[in-house]
Amino acid sequence: MEKESVELSVLIVEDDPNTLLMFGRVVESQGAKCVLVGTFEDAMKATTDQRFDMLLVDRKLPDGDGIDLIEQVRHTDPKALVVMVTAHGTIDIAVQAMKMGAWDFLAKPFCFERLEVLLQRVKEHLASQRENERLRREVMEVRAGEMIGSSPAIRSVKERIAQIAPTPSTVLIQGETGVGKELAARAIHRMSSRSSGPFVVVDCAAIPETLLESALFGHEKGSFTDAHVTRKGMVELAAGGTLLLDEVAELAPSLQSKLLRLLQERVYRPIGSETEKSANIRVVSATRWDLSSRIRSGLFREDLYYRLNVITLNIPPLQKRPSDIPVLANWFLYQQSVRAEKAMEGISEPAMQLLKRYDWPGNVRELQHAIEHAVALAPGTMIEADYLPKTILESASVNSLPRSFTHAPKAFVQPDLSESMSWKDYQEKAMEPHLKSYVQSLLQQHGGNVSAAAKHAGLSRNGFYMLMRRANWESDGA
Repeated sequence: MEKESVELSVLIVEDDPNTLLMFGRVVESQGAKCVLVGTFEDAMKATTDQRFDMLLVDRKLPDGDGIDLIEQVRHTDPKALVVMVTAHGTIDIAVQAMKMGAWDFLAKPFCFERLEVLLQRVKEHLASQRENERLRREVMEVRAGEMIGSSPAIRSVKERIAQIAPTPSTVLIQGETGVGKELAARAIHRMSSRSSGPFVVVDCAAIPETLLESALFGHEKGSFTDAHVTRKGMVELAAGGTLLLDEVAELAPSLQSKLLRLLQERVYRPIGSETEKSANIRVVSATRWDLSSRIRSGLFREDLYYRLNVITLNIPPLQKRPSDIPVLANWFLYQQSVRAEKAMEGISEPAMQLLKRYDWPGNVRELQHAIEHAVALAPGTMIEADYLPKTILESASVNSLPRSFTHAPKAFVQPDLSESMSWKDYQEKAMEPHLKSYVQSLLQQHGGNVSAAAKHAGLSRNGFYMLMRRANWESDGA
């Protein structure tokens, strides 16, 4: 789903009337609604009367300090994004404003194109924030055990499940590892007339061949070594309900013939028993293998295949349903937040873009593990791209940039190759356009704490200050 367009409401606090009007014109030209005030007192009154998406605050006001206003707004409306504007731009002021909760820092003089770019970034941030809120609402409406997603591919699966669930027919569920075959089987059971009965899963790949027959059909006391008591098999335990044969392609030939008799005659014989028992079950099977090719290889009985495959249900891989990734990721985020007892707020836009672009060879299960990994590593309440598993970061080639660039990615700018330059000079020129957003994202992430930002960047405190100066932090306030 595309993010909704965002109409900004902006409060501009500037003591110079001409500058105030120019700010207002630029903001309105970008489709935003704005309120113009010239004093600290009027700004406080305006924030009391209504809430704003963004505040553009001058540092020096006739009746107060803009930094104090930032602190006030942080308590009254913590979601508002505050941008400090000043002609007195120094690194210390920038850091102080960030510590007080400023979202960005803009120093005079600057061209108004920079303000337009800033407004666009605010819109993108708010759109991402609102998308996370929408996904959280959607997640809260999901019932336990329900297949999550609204893509055409998953809607088709849900519709087919609704069609086949009421029937007594056997169902063969096919799909790659981790796509949710067991979840689909549970949905079939839940929507069937057998929903009040048990749902029993037999993992044919996990149980050794020597034990699988006993696990399926049960055994009598003394029927083999260590059979000290009579035990019921999964078929009997599933009476009145549904039996899922997961990874059915792994069944040994000797068991395939016994399963065929169960499906044909609805009877089975426990190991060591002289009498047959009737089976009141519905059989659903699942596999990641192409059974047709296994039949041609002599590994699977053709007659059993046709008994299992009365109705086929194909579950698409996650790569084929990328629009479902955000709601799935937020559902797993919600689950893991509860388990880890961490109040996670959402997934940042750069992180979500990486999740959407990844191929997901392990499908939904891999996504679930990726979110669990990120929640465990995240020091704050947002999942940032840095906290995703290494495989995802490497697949997006983000390791070619410093790792915190993933917080605010920008298009790569190719240096002029007509110049003769060393590899070191080439690297420096290539990175130059990204330095401002790199510095800004680190300071935002660490609440303006230069020491923490420097440690994250792998630099000394003085080295980070040099990086800030190289990024023209003082003159541009980016």
